[in-house]
Amino acid sequence: VYLNVSHKITVASSLSAPALPLSALRLVVPPLRLMSAFLWQVVQRHNVTQYGKLEQFVMLVSEAVPDIMSQSLINKLVFHLRKKVILELCFKDKTPDRWIIQAHLDTLRNLTYKCKDVESEIMNTKFIRMIHNILEDATKRENFFQNVFPVEYGSGYDAVLQSLAWEFLTRVEELLPVPNLKEGKDKYSTLTGINFCILRNG
Repeated sequence: VYLNVSHKITVASSLSAPALPLSALRLVVPPLRLMSAFLWQVVQRHNVTQYGKLEQFVMLVSEAVPDIMSQSLINKLVFHLRKKVILELCFKDKTPDRWIIQAHLDTLRNLTYKCKDVESEIMNTKFIRMIHNILEDATKRENFFQNVFPVEYGSGYDAVLQSLAWEFLTRVEELLPVPNLKEGKDKYSTLTGINFCILRNG
């Protein structure tokens, strides 16, 4: 057993960049940074089903740090995310779940009233009315999906959303402290011990 462990340690030490498990990664990367990285991947991959998590994250951080970004940009990001989720619910199934969609529309309406921005109120009210119209008429829904969606909510819309998300997550990154030499040394020592345990149990 001793020889086996020694051999593994020798092999591991010869590698220039040994892979670390997620549990070890958390010791050197703050959880907030990991969350930001995950959410950025969500936006890059257009994973609309996870947009709700990003919206919650944006609202939570902006409440804790009100000046992290202008309120108008935060509102725009939140509204973009919410609208994309609503549109996904409208078109992913042949028979959309109106109750779920209406709940999202109600949330969008409440968020709009809270932001007290005239332009946002006009745009979001128009969006809500549009969703109601396409839900009531299958032909209108098909026409919207074929002709309107690609132009108004396609790649250009996604590019704006991605830009807003990047700006916000970059601001979050700037809030995180950079560990000093002592902190880095302590974390490195901890990682070394973890790597030894992993190799020993491998």
